[in-house]
Amino acid sequence: ELKKMEAKWRPQLEAMIRTVDSNFSAYFARFKCAGEVSLTDGRKLDDDGQPTGADDFSQYKVHIKVKWRANEALHVLGEAGRDSGGERSVATMVYLISLQNLNPAPFRVVAEITQAMDSSNERNVFQCITAACSQGGKQYFLLTPKLLADLDYGEDTAIQFGYNGPYM
Repeated sequence: ELKKMEAKWRPQLEAMIRTVDSNFSAYFARFKCAGEVSLTDGRKLDDDGQPTGADDFSQYKVHIKVKWRANEALHVLGEAGRDSGGERSVATMVYLISLQNLNPAPFRVVAEITQAMDSSNERNVFQCITAACSQGGKQYFLLTPKLLADLDYGEDTAIQFGYNGPYM
Protein backbone atom coordinates (compact mmCIF):
# COMPACT_ATOMS: atom_id res chain seq x y z
CA GLU A 1 0.00 0.00 0.00
CA LEU A 2 2.85 2.35 0.86
CA LYS A 3 4.50 1.68 -2.52
CA LYS A 4 1.23 2.58 -4.30
CA MET A 5 1.02 5.87 -2.44
CA GLU A 6 4.67 6.64 -3.14
CA ALA A 7 4.14 5.91 -6.84
CA LYS A 8 1.55 8.71 -6.88
CA TRP A 9 3.34 11.50 -5.04
CA ARG A 10 7.02 10.86 -5.70
CA PRO A 11 7.00 11.53 -9.49
CA GLN A 12 5.12 14.78 -8.84
CA LEU A 13 7.63 15.80 -6.17
CA GLU A 14 10.57 14.97 -8.44
CA ALA A 15 9.00 16.95 -11.31
CA MET A 16 8.51 19.91 -8.99
CA ILE A 17 12.15 19.74 -7.87
CA ARG A 18 13.30 19.60 -11.52
CA THR A 19 11.26 22.74 -12.29
CA VAL A 20 12.64 24.62 -9.29
CA ASP A 21 16.16 23.46 -10.18
CA SER A 22 15.78 24.68 -13.76
CA ASN A 23 14.45 28.06 -12.61
CA PHE A 24 17.09 28.40 -9.88
CA SER A 25 19.94 27.53 -12.26
CA ALA A 26 18.71 30.01 -14.88
CA TYR A 27 18.30 32.86 -12.40
CA PHE A 28 21.62 32.06 -10.73
CA ALA A 29 23.39 32.28 -14.09
CA ARG A 30 22.49 36.01 -14.08
CA PHE A 31 24.95 36.34 -11.21
CA LYS A 32 27.65 34.51 -13.21
CA CYS A 33 27.46 31.76 -10.61
CA ALA A 34 26.13 28.20 -10.56
CA GLY A 35 23.23 26.88 -8.53
CA GLU A 36 21.29 23.67 -8.21
CA VAL A 37 18.30 22.40 -6.26
CA SER A 38 18.04 18.69 -5.53
CA LEU A 39 16.06 16.25 -3.45
CA THR A 40 17.84 13.95 -1.02
CA ASP A 41 15.82 10.93 -0.03
CA GLY A 42 15.84 9.23 3.37
CA ARG A 43 18.28 6.42 2.65
CA LYS A 44 21.65 6.28 4.38
CA LEU A 45 24.79 6.70 2.30
CA ASP A 46 27.41 3.97 2.08
CA ASP A 47 31.18 4.55 2.12
CA ASP A 48 31.09 5.48 -1.59
CA GLY A 49 28.32 8.04 -1.03
CA GLN A 50 25.65 5.86 -2.66
CA PRO A 51 22.18 5.55 -1.09
CA THR A 52 21.52 2.23 0.60
CA GLY A 53 18.93 0.66 2.87
CA ALA A 54 15.35 1.58 3.67
CA ASP A 55 13.91 4.93 2.64
CA ASP A 56 12.96 7.07 5.68
CA PHE A 57 10.51 9.71 4.42
CA SER A 58 11.04 11.88 7.49
CA GLN A 59 14.66 12.42 6.37
CA TYR A 60 13.87 13.87 2.92
CA LYS A 61 15.58 17.20 2.29
CA VAL A 62 15.71 19.80 -0.42
CA HIS A 63 19.31 20.88 -0.92
CA ILE A 64 20.15 24.27 -2.36
CA LYS A 65 23.66 24.06 -3.78
CA VAL A 66 25.68 27.07 -4.86
CA LYS A 67 29.00 27.89 -6.46
CA TRP A 68 30.03 31.53 -6.16
CA ARG A 69 33.47 31.36 -7.76
CA ALA A 70 34.84 29.48 -10.76
CA ASN A 71 37.53 27.75 -8.70
CA GLU A 72 35.17 26.10 -6.20
CA ALA A 73 32.75 23.18 -6.35
CA LEU A 74 29.01 23.27 -5.70
CA HIS A 75 28.25 23.05 -2.00
CA VAL A 76 25.11 23.04 0.13
CA LEU A 77 24.10 26.60 1.02
CA GLY A 78 25.18 27.50 4.55
CA GLU A 79 27.33 24.40 4.91
CA ALA A 80 30.15 24.94 7.40
CA GLY A 81 29.65 28.72 7.35
CA ARG A 82 31.15 29.02 3.84
CA ASP A 83 28.68 31.62 2.56
CA SER A 84 28.55 35.27 3.55
CA GLY A 85 25.32 36.90 4.69
CA GLY A 86 24.93 38.56 1.30
CA GLU A 87 25.48 35.26 -0.51
CA ARG A 88 22.88 33.52 1.66
CA SER A 89 20.43 36.36 0.99
CA VAL A 90 20.98 36.12 -2.77
CA ALA A 91 20.49 32.34 -2.81
CA THR A 92 17.40 32.55 -0.58
CA MET A 93 15.80 35.22 -2.75
CA VAL A 94 16.60 33.36 -5.99
CA TYR A 95 15.13 30.18 -4.47
CA LEU A 96 11.92 32.03 -3.54
CA ILE A 97 11.65 33.45 -7.05
CA SER A 98 12.26 29.96 -8.46
CA LEU A 99 9.34 28.60 -6.44
CA GLN A 100 7.01 31.33 -7.65
CA ASN A 101 5.42 29.49 -10.60
CA LEU A 102 4.73 26.41 -8.48
CA ASN A 103 2.90 28.22 -5.72
CA PRO A 104 -0.24 30.12 -6.77
CA ALA A 105 0.10 32.80 -4.07
CA PRO A 106 -0.83 36.14 -5.71
CA PHE A 107 1.90 38.09 -3.95
CA ARG A 108 5.05 37.79 -1.88
CA VAL A 109 6.22 40.08 0.89
CA VAL A 110 9.97 40.29 1.37
CA ALA A 111 11.47 42.50 4.05
CA GLU A 112 15.04 43.80 4.00
CA ILE A 113 16.39 40.82 2.04
CA THR A 114 18.88 43.08 0.25
CA GLN A 115 20.48 44.52 3.40
CA ALA A 116 23.54 42.22 3.38
CA MET A 117 24.00 42.33 -0.41
CA ASP A 118 26.49 44.41 -2.33
CA SER A 119 25.04 46.74 -4.96
CA SER A 120 25.75 44.34 -7.84
CA ASN A 121 23.87 41.46 -6.22
CA GLU A 122 21.08 43.78 -5.10
CA ARG A 123 20.66 45.00 -8.69
CA ASN A 124 20.65 41.41 -10.03
CA VAL A 125 18.08 40.27 -7.45
CA PHE A 126 15.85 43.21 -8.36
CA GLN A 127 16.15 42.27 -12.06
CA CYS A 128 15.20 38.67 -11.21
CA ILE A 129 12.13 39.90 -9.35
CA THR A 130 11.00 42.17 -12.20
CA ALA A 131 11.64 39.38 -14.75
CA ALA A 132 9.58 36.93 -12.70
CA CYS A 133 6.75 39.43 -12.26
CA SER A 134 6.70 40.27 -15.96
CA GLN A 135 5.35 36.76 -16.59
CA GLY A 136 2.03 38.00 -15.25
CA GLY A 137 -0.12 37.48 -12.19
CA LYS A 138 2.64 37.94 -9.63
CA GLN A 139 3.43 40.73 -7.21
CA TYR A 140 6.25 41.41 -4.80
CA PHE A 141 6.15 43.79 -1.90
CA LEU A 142 9.82 44.52 -1.33
CA LEU A 143 10.20 46.37 1.96
CA THR A 144 13.56 48.05 2.20
CA PRO A 145 15.03 51.17 3.80
CA LYS A 146 16.92 51.94 0.58
CA LEU A 147 16.75 51.45 -3.18
CA LEU A 148 19.63 51.64 -5.60
CA ALA A 149 19.72 54.47 -8.10
CA ASP A 150 18.90 53.76 -11.74
CA LEU A 151 17.08 50.46 -11.28
CA ASP A 152 15.08 49.27 -14.28
CA TYR A 153 11.58 49.20 -12.84
CA GLY A 154 9.60 48.32 -15.93
CA GLU A 155 6.06 49.43 -16.72
CA ASP A 156 4.39 47.17 -14.17
CA THR A 157 6.44 48.32 -11.19
CA ALA A 158 4.94 50.65 -8.62
CA ILE A 159 7.05 52.31 -5.95
CA GLN A 160 5.49 53.41 -2.68
CA PHE A 161 7.58 55.46 -0.27
CA GLY A 162 6.57 55.29 3.35
CA TYR A 163 8.13 57.97 5.48
CA ASN A 164 8.08 57.81 9.24
CA GLY A 165 9.68 59.86 11.97
CA PRO A 166 9.48 63.30 13.52
CA TYR A 167 11.15 65.10 10.57
CA MET A 168 9.39 63.42 7.65
